[in-house]
Amino acid sequence: MITIGIDPGIERIGLGVVESSNGKMKLLNHELIKTPASLTTPQRLAMLYEKLMQFLKENKADNAAVEELFFARNTTTAITVAQARGVILLALQNMGLPIFEYTPLQVKQSLLGYGRADKKQIQYMIKIMLGDSAPKQDDVADAVAIAITHINMNRLNEKLKILS
Repeated sequence: MITIGIDPGIERIGLGVVESSNGKMKLLNHELIKTPASLTTPQRLAMLYEKLMQFLKENKADNAAVEELFFARNTTTAITVAQARGVILLALQNMGLPIFEYTPLQVKQSLLGYGRADKKQIQYMIKIMLGDSAPKQDDVADAVAIAITHINMNRLNEKLKILS
């Protein structure tokens, strides 16, 4: 199973492609999409869509996992990121990929068993799981963590099916 994980944003969008086979995971590819602040929001969204579609075409996947938004403070940022997330979901839908969504809490609990883990702890766990191929950029590491979360949840669901 190949999963694309996506950490949504308007300025920086993390992408990670993880393969799971025989209980082992391997990082196949990762990328950071950046959109310049000098562009208008519609221009940035169009750039995001074009770059994401190119990445999706180059990295054939079985499904996609996207982080759900959680903002408690800045509603302006939340709205802009939500617009980017909408473009991301549209691109995934246009590629015919099944889409799964996970909250930051679910990602942290899946990787570390603790919902208040920080980014360094997440990166450390990704490095343990994937070895030296683990990305160092926060947004990309988050995307890889989201992909791993989906893989872990899929394994759990398969085990539960066997038990029932």
